[in-house]
Amino acid sequence: MKIRWTFKKEVCRETTDSSLEEACGRLRLWRIVIADDVVYFRTLLRYALDPKKFEVVGEAGDGAEAIEQVRTQRPDALILDLSMPVMDGLQAIPQIRKDAPETKILVLSGFDAVAMADQAMKLGAHSYLEKGIEIEDISDALTALCEGDQRPIE
Repeated sequence: MKIRWTFKKEVCRETTDSSLEEACGRLRLWRIVIADDVVYFRTLLRYALDPKKFEVVGEAGDGAEAIEQVRTQRPDALILDLSMPVMDGLQAIPQIRKDAPETKILVLSGFDAVAMADQAMKLGAHSYLEKGIEIEDISDALTALCEGDQRPIE
């Protein structure tokens, strides 16, 4: 019989059993929200991210929805596009930082990093990647962010 373990942060922090605590650190799924105005791109990311590492807990099609998803879901990380209707990613970042300072923001944008990364980082993003990179690179950057290793620009 196979048993699948999924741990929440609170359970891992409350345990005194060192082996369980070690297992929590390795097996807990990172909770992710994906914000991009292209439904197909969100779907691609949802299915491309390793389900043994990540759980997509919400999606948003604009910056205002991203703020609401982060408020309600309290994810470990947010994948955020910059070019979206209603409210763009740059406008959303400061409110997300205010509402959920523990949530890491990975900007994944079609805009050139040279042109936009500094601005996004100054507003509070933790990392910036350009669309078109390999999904493994997105997964690696997301893993690094969730584990506390900030990789500003790739």
